[in-house]
Amino acid sequence: MRRSVFYILITVSLLLAIPPLALATDYTFLGSDPNYYYLRLDLPSLSSFVSGINNSGQIVGRSFDSSGAHGFVKTGGTFSPVDVPGSNGTGALGINDLGQIVGRSTDSSGRFSGFVKTGGTFSPVDVPGSN
Repeated sequence: MRRSVFYILITVSLLLAIPPLALATDYTFLGSDPNYYYLRLDLPSLSSFVSGINNSGQIVGRSFDSSGAHGFVKTGGTFSPVDVPGSNGTGALGINDLGQIVGRSTDSSGRFSGFVKTGGTFSPVDVPGSN
């Protein structure tokens, strides 16, 4: 049944030329074939996406609201923001088993920067010479 729902979303998205995640705004699929399952994210946002999960079950991703993109981490039943100070938008892309979060942020000129968040500290990760 779980795979059927996923395949229906993929089929509908291909027929309508809509990315599959756009149809799954309220639900995010986790796992790998043949173990697809969904997780409902109850965030006060327009849409949200999961991009990483570690072996402890901590989940990271990004959500979008009227003010832009925001990263988040879900630990147990608690959502916490992951927003780089001074950025115009943040996305949490992955989390390891130590709870370190990697992601990207955007500045006011639209330039992307990478980061690693360890505890409460954000460390930039930028390739020299990249824009």
